[in-house]
Amino acid sequence: MTDKPLFAPLPLQLIGDARLSRTDIDVVAVVAWHHRLGRNGRGCYAGNATLAREVGIQESHLSRSLTKLEQLGIIERHRDPEDRRKRIYHLNYLDNPRIVTNTGKYSPAPTASAEIVTKVGNDSAEYLPNDPEIVTNEIQQVSDINKQFSDNKENRCSKTKNRYRETGADAPSEGISLRSIEGKRDSAEAGIQVERVSQQRALEGRNRAVEKLNAAVASLSDLERRDVFALRGDEWTAAFDTAVTAELGSPGEGVRVLLRAAAQL
Repeated sequence: MTDKPLFAPLPLQLIGDARLSRTDIDVVAVVAWHHRLGRNGRGCYAGNATLAREVGIQESHLSRSLTKLEQLGIIERHRDPEDRRKRIYHLNYLDNPRIVTNTGKYSPAPTASAEIVTKVGNDSAEYLPNDPEIVTNEIQQVSDINKQFSDNKENRCSKTKNRYRETGADAPSEGISLRSIEGKRDSAEAGIQVERVSQQRALEGRNRAVEKLNAAVASLSDLERRDVFALRGDEWTAAFDTAVTAELGSPGEGVRVLLRAAAQL
């Protein structure tokens, strides 16, 4: 499992940012459209009149929104090297996307799923860290604890057998109860280890589903992608979470879930 950033047509730091209005999001979506929907785009060369027409607002409103987005570090404006009178807009696609809280402060999103939707990431991070080294160390610790209990049990059983062998007496019934308790404890520790491995595999499967879903969104037609980008806030969070779950159950179903959600707007 890698920690590489996932593809997303819009900058992921916009998700959950309460500082942005719907108009601001629409402006970013149109700029992203001209920016070829990715960090490899050449930039948005469209003029303010074109952008305002495509967003559906007046140029004065567009200018205020662009200034606001530039101040927040979401877009950058540069002079066209071939025509200094024109401007080029570039979107800032972060190498390690972070979710923005309602206060406008960045909070880290270490898991791949949290890079897309806060809920997805938090649900995963609550029960298992998304770090192979940490998971491996925890499993090794459980294994060491199991071995320690096993060694202690062997030593106690050997001492008990030797003591009663020397006296010629029968072993008391408490010895059976002790072995039964230790066996249950060993089984519980082994069960924890199995559960951790199972959770890690489930998380890896969910991350793969997110990657496939993003790739499917990128392959949609221009019109379909604009419909999907129209989803905002809680609508986007709920639709994407449902789409990821659907993708896990049936590959290719996730993108259809997003399209159906967009059609209901």
